[in-house]
Amino acid sequence: MPETGHSRKSNDNTQNSVALRFSLDHDGKMTTQLRHRTTFHHINRVATITPTERDLRWLKLIERHGPLASTHLLNWTADTHRCRDSGLRRLQALRAAKFLYLPRQQRQTERAEFKPYVYDLAPLGRLYLQDSGVAEDAIRPTGHWWHLHETAMLTARVELECRQRGLGYIPAHEILGRSDATLAIAIGCRRLIPDQLFAIDYGGLFRAFMVEVDRGTEPIASSSARKSWSASLALYSEGFRSGAINRHYGLNAPIQVIWSHKTTARQGAFERLLEARDNGATPRHLSCRGQTPPEVFAT
Repeated sequence: MPETGHSRKSNDNTQNSVALRFSLDHDGKMTTQLRHRTTFHHINRVATITPTERDLRWLKLIERHGPLASTHLLNWTADTHRCRDSGLRRLQALRAAKFLYLPRQQRQTERAEFKPYVYDLAPLGRLYLQDSGVAEDAIRPTGHWWHLHETAMLTARVELECRQRGLGYIPAHEILGRSDATLAIAIGCRRLIPDQLFAIDYGGLFRAFMVEVDRGTEPIASSSARKSWSASLALYSEGFRSGAINRHYGLNAPIQVIWSHKTTARQGAFERLLEARDNGATPRHLSCRGQTPPEVFAT
């Protein structure tokens, strides 16, 4: 079965799928044999394979960003390998050898059977990166699986476009490592924790970006301690006004916030809220849905 999507006939309660193979025996009689085929829940394991240079690029990309769709993995190595079918077969092989795995949570997303498979690093894949001396202290997103996957896809798309435009992508662990900082920032008695952080080198000019991915559950405002858009914007406003954000991350470069939304309706609601409370801070906040805001790549 191709890895471009989930099988419409797969059974979530069945670990193995079998197919009948008809053949003639030595007496000329028809016989049937059972053979396993690859499904979301089952793949025939292989003893071992030796990862190639392309495999290593995939493993490092997932390590840096988090669980990624097969389509993006293929786009990442399209500069050296254009055949998508062979790429999908190779991803299957890495899964069969336990370098990668398919997180089960993706089956719970909307219309999952029509979406590309999402791959994440298996323990053997992490061990291989460590043994190869190329493992990073990556700051991967956390939280609900869908949320961390969307965050990973956003930053991975940014890195790919940076490479295509000849710009430098600087991941969170490199930024935080310079000043031994944490992702979370103390602002007064509260903490500001973006979903992700990265910076771009525009050829000697730098800009950093904090990422907020909409879970689809945050209200516009809330009188309780629950997270809301209004509370988050107020916290960012205070952090930028006081300089706490730049000081914490040890950055002199300007910082903007990317807000990624699940639906066009929620994006519109957020942008109206931003306009209503505009006090000159709007240029710091970039709103998008699905695609990276073009302002990210403008110098």
